[in-house]
Amino acid sequence: MTSMNNQPKILIVEDDPVSGMILEGYLQSDNYCIYHVDNCEKALKLVRDIKPDLVIIDVMMPGISGFEVCKTLKNDTGTQGVPVLFTTVLSDPDFHKKGIESGGEGFIVKPFNQSLIRACVKTFFKTKKTLDYSREKLALNKDFASMIIHDLSNLSMVVSGYLEMAVMAFDKSASAKNYVEKALFVHRSASELLKKAQDITCL
Repeated sequence: MTSMNNQPKILIVEDDPVSGMILEGYLQSDNYCIYHVDNCEKALKLVRDIKPDLVIIDVMMPGISGFEVCKTLKNDTGTQGVPVLFTTVLSDPDFHKKGIESGGEGFIVKPFNQSLIRACVKTFFKTKKTLDYSREKLALNKDFASMIIHDLSNLSMVVSGYLEMAVMAFDKSASAKNYVEKALFVHRSASELLKKAQDITCL
């Protein structure tokens, strides 16, 4: 493992030590934090422990296949956002289709091409950084909207209470009471819209 603080983490899952060393050597020049395991059971455990930014896994692994590992990761809410690249010597379109259907983002075909691998990994990290930023902004906006809606709902309840009391207090001025009743109707409609907006932000 190459340890680099604050660097993107890559988990290489490869049972062939030569292929693993080649991949690690190609990517070390870009100063990534690289982990390397030789079986899928170790990979599944390590993914949950270190939360890598990218998994590069050989499809044809002993025991659990790379496809099965990918499906497991994508079905877990804690790891489903981790991009997975498969490595393979096969170029069959149906085989690649199966990889995409399992949740993987793409393939690196053996024998490895250094410039292609480095370009693929850089692209994945750039995309992931953009997605992570968008998710973070969306979460912040959602929290802010929820707070505003919550405060408006509280104010709405207070205003509603005063309007209800005003309606009950009017006993002489029919015209004034009519205006208050109309205001109360509009307020109730606004409260319904606030309730729907609150329900949406909770999704």
